Amino acid sequence: MRKNLCRIFSGFTLTVFVPLCIVLWFSSCNVQKAGSADLVRFVQFNIWELSTEKLTDVDSSGVGRNAQLKAAAAIIRNINPDVLVVNEIDHDIDALSAGHDLSLNAQRFIDAYLNRGENPLSYPHIYTAPCNTGMLSGKDLDNNGLVATEADRGSRDYGGDCYGYGSYPGQYSMAVLSRFPLQQDGIRTFQNFLWKDLPDNLIPGDWYSADEIDIFRLSSKSHWDIPVKIGDKVIHLLV
Repeated sequence: MRKNLCRIFSGFTLTVFVPLCIVLWFSSCNVQKAGSADLVRFVQFNIWELSTEKLTDVDSSGVGRNAQLKAAAAIIRNINPDVLVVNEIDHDIDALSAGHDLSLNAQRFIDAYLNRGENPLSYPHIYTAPCNTGMLSGKDLDNNGLVATEADRGSRDYGGDCYGYGSYPGQYSMAVLSRFPLQQDGIRTFQNFLWKDLPDNLIPGDWYSADEIDIFRLSSKSHWDIPVKIGDKVIHLLV
């Protein structure tokens, strides 16, 4: 269920729509005015299987044709977030060899859907980074008697032996789209943090072997700490 949480900080309204979990902390409570009514809005939206195939289905003018993505974009445009976290968006890993980076699909979503129709939205700042979805562990994590390899890509066997489920690399990843600058030098990713290194962890030792626990990562996708610069203040977005 999506929850709408509103809190007031020194005349500044922060609205966070949270289907999963976003945590924010402030370097200062005095945040510069942004947009109308002193409102800065952070939104997290999970768009089911936001795949490269869907994102590249556009007409001759570059307008997206996928009905599901049109509906999602209409909701987002109506909410009008200043910072948008998108879940289940694919990273187009195959495009890396052509010189693109992992932000390509996020930019495709902006260009083909968010920046179209009524109340078009534009986000000049994008953050993406590698996620653990679809990344093979080299172990039989699902205990089905098979250690998946690249030859199994696209299957459930492949996904079951990845650090985070994905039937191919980059599936079910995430991206952050922002109207405000992101302090790139201050961003931290905890993608490789090991589950065993989390104090008081609850690893099921009767399921994972000792050698699996030695390499198993905590994040099924990733954990990011992203400083967002709003005026002369900074908000840390934990995703």
